[in-house]
Amino acid sequence: MSSFRALGRRFVRATVHDRCPICGRTNPCAFSDDRELALCKRTPNEGPQVLGCYLHELEPGAWQRRPAQVEDEPTHPPQELAEPE
Repeated sequence: MSSFRALGRRFVRATVHDRCPICGRTNPCAFSDDRELALCKRTPNEGPQVLGCYLHELEPGAWQRRPAQVEDEPTHPPQELAEPE
């Protein structure tokens, strides 16, 4: 399963077995792994565009909520980005 990071979340690319929840097709659409947001290339809406796709909320208010921490995302900045003490 192919995935990528955007908007502070992990997105999974739509496949034949797990299609886009907006248009029902596959590539290049994707949805967040928590299934709150979808990025659909084919179905326009009034929301912002991200990576050339239309951002759709699958759960009301999902765009405003801060996502849960992703497991492999650092909880603190790497040493070279940390503020000097």
